[in-house]
Amino acid sequence: MEAAKEVFKNTIKKEFQEITKIKIFEIPVIETKTQEKEYITFILSIDGDQLKAQHVGLTNKENQSENISFKYVDLENCFSLDEHLQNLHEICTNAILESDLFNLDENP
Repeated sequence: MEAAKEVFKNTIKKEFQEITKIKIFEIPVIETKTQEKEYITFILSIDGDQLKAQHVGLTNKENQSENISFKYVDLENCFSLDEHLQNLHEICTNAILESDLFNLDENP
């Protein structure tokens, strides 16, 4: 059973590596203090058995925000790559909502 799980995880990793587009999430936001429209960008990668999204802040405040700096999901054999990406996107979106720096831009 463990061997089957590893094969499935390796399949997900291979699918991810074969993506030819830029591997990012770009989420439209509004900066809370200035009301300026911006985008929060998360760079996607696979490290071991985790699908990771890392945001490199453009300001010191963003860099110090633990809410939006780094998120991940563990690769599980019961979900497809698409489902893992959807789950990670939701986690990143929720992290933005929990931060005090940004609100989601509903009309990008």
